[in-house]
Amino acid sequence: GGKLQYTALYTKQAIGVFEAKSVIPAADYQAKFDQNKAAGRHLYYLNSFVHAGKLHFSAIWAQKPGGNASIGRHGMTASEFLPIWEDNVISNDFATRALTAWEEGGKAKYAAFWLK
Repeated sequence: GGKLQYTALYTKQAIGVFEAKSVIPAADYQAKFDQNKAAGRHLYYLNSFVHAGKLHFSAIWAQKPGGNASIGRHGMTASEFLPIWEDNVISNDFATRALTAWEEGGKAKYAAFWLK
């Protein structure tokens, strides 16, 4: 019926100060990411979805995401994603924390973040 529905899984964990947003229009995602980075929060959860024909993200940023360093990227094509994944995971020992994908212009696009 055009209404959003949610499923949630909760984990009891001390993550410090956090911000959780269930609906972030794609055009606003980078600004929200930058605001949280400036506030000392790192991605903790990320997902993409299409609602009413438009791309959105849901995300949680946390002060204590469970690692000492984090890297986030979004809007990557498949050819851009693989070398970034290899650099982070294979070369620099980061763990992939989240990976989400969507279709844009007939091509797959990816967003991911890594923790170390």
